[in-house]
Amino acid sequence: MLYQGLEFDAESQCPKRNNKNDKMRNLAKFIIICSVFISCHKKESVVRADYRYIAPVYGDIRLNPTEDTLCFILAEHTYKRIESLNLFKNRDSTYMSFYDRGSKSISMYNFYSGRLIKRVPLYTWIRSSKLDKVSVFVKNFDSIYITTMTTLFLVDSTGKVKRGIKYSEDLGRRPYTTTTSPMLFRGNMVYIAVKPAINDKSLDAQRRWRTLYEFDMNNQTKTPYYSLPDIYQNGLLGYAFVDYGYCMNNRGNFVFSFAADPNIYETDLANYHVAYFGRSKFQKGEIETVSKEQLQKEDGYKVYSLRDSYGEILFDPYRKRYLRLAKQKMSEADFQSKSGRKKRSIIVFDETFKIIGESGINDDFSFNFLLFLDDGAIYTMAKSRDGHELRFVRLLYTDDKSAKMTLTQYQRENK
Repeated sequence: MLYQGLEFDAESQCPKRNNKNDKMRNLAKFIIICSVFISCHKKESVVRADYRYIAPVYGDIRLNPTEDTLCFILAEHTYKRIESLNLFKNRDSTYMSFYDRGSKSISMYNFYSGRLIKRVPLYTWIRSSKLDKVSVFVKNFDSIYITTMTTLFLVDSTGKVKRGIKYSEDLGRRPYTTTTSPMLFRGNMVYIAVKPAINDKSLDAQRRWRTLYEFDMNNQTKTPYYSLPDIYQNGLLGYAFVDYGYCMNNRGNFVFSFAADPNIYETDLANYHVAYFGRSKFQKGEIETVSKEQLQKEDGYKVYSLRDSYGEILFDPYRKRYLRLAKQKMSEADFQSKSGRKKRSIIVFDETFKIIGESGINDDFSFNFLLFLDDGAIYTMAKSRDGHELRFVRLLYTDDKSAKMTLTQYQRENK
């Protein structure tokens, strides 16, 4: 078949060149080579991590609240719908910023004094009608990153737009930033999480999903990075399981936690990919995949509720520890009675990714707003009876001898 349509030289029994057919054959070769290259590229783009098992020690290490609290009085017309909260340094001072979804404004406070430094309604900076999907990361007073539905903006403290990069052709992959999926920086590159928004009944869509965008603001480019791990490549799980969080450790590597995977993953996004044992002591069975038919018949939230899962992962830079949220499955009876939500626990890892503790936490504990200070202090947002303030309580590990109060005492005194 290779020589079909070619003229032969009778003496040599070799095909004589026919320009038209030769061109067609070269084109066919080119298409085949391209197809092989694309196929190989797709295959290589799925990250395969080396697995390292470190025997866990589920010791009694937990974070307990103390009497040390900080309060931040909200400005007028701020509605306590807090998102995109982060700490940043300016000279020798520590500041806290957050985006209030209710007022669509950014507030910046001196963290230790609680004094409001600056509040700016977002519509005075970014003239957009799509501010309901905004997230904000304040790197410093002159570098404020804002993600809208269509654009990543870099603005300064005066409201001047310094740069912007559009991603409107790919709205299903909207970048966003939170405390547990923070905006991270390496050199001139900006890394932002991608809001999961895929067809949960499509295994192909699940396989193609990438968790991060690398933005080059100078060259106006964006590059997707890091696929979902093997369990997502081999079966469907439902929309609530296509979720993840990450942090950056002291080596400059990303550390991922995926909702359906007991392992955690350390990567430099290039050549270093390692999976570590990170299974909760409360997880008794495997997290099983589901069929497309099951997802079509059953409520997606039920599929999620009746299975164990994992939440975000945070890095304590002072003690070089990792904190991972685990969520225990509900019984069918509890789900039908609507008696609550999944119980939660925090798994504590040391610097080598060895599990050194795990303990349950209650609903008063806000894992999504844990803040780590340079001096080793840890604070979390706490419930407040006052609708015009944010309240943060300091936490101490149980192996910290300076702990002042047990969790039971704290709960009893704050009923």
